[in-house]
Amino acid sequence: APTQPSEYGVYAHELQTVWPQAVTGEKDGPTNQQVDYGRITPLLLGALQEALAKIADLEARVARLESP
Repeated sequence: APTQPSEYGVYAHELQTVWPQAVTGEKDGPTNQQVDYGRITPLLLGALQEALAKIADLEARVARLESP
């Protein structure tokens, strides 16, 4: 087991294809690309809202199927 905490992040060049406004620099450019994580917060919140709505829908469907 690792003794150091895990770090999480995204690859800037991959994020740039779906949310370019959150990335500065260009892939394989003279300086490293950087991700502005504050700019991806709306994207993440939207995806979370969609996932929660889908979960609620599926739970309701299961409850209907399981009821006598």
